[in-house]
Amino acid sequence: MFPRVTPERLADLLVDPREDLDLEVKNWLDLKDDKHDKAIFAKSALALANHGGGFVVLGLEESGEGLVEAANRPATLERYD
Repeated sequence: MFPRVTPERLADLLVDPREDLDLEVKNWLDLKDDKHDKAIFAKSALALANHGGGFVVLGLEESGEGLVEAANRPATLERYD
């Protein structure tokens, strides 16, 4: 069974994201042209599916303050459409 998506759960993902069994956090991935990045995303999705579902959040990186927005945000987000 997949995790229930509620406005509260989505807010938690944005306000205080933490990697967990149902949450994979990745830096910006080029899912349009980069085979390596596609493989990273696929591995994350498979791990979540093996757990029963979850979320992949893109655009964050680890810092001394925890997970923060990654600096290399693409000019557009069309590669994630």
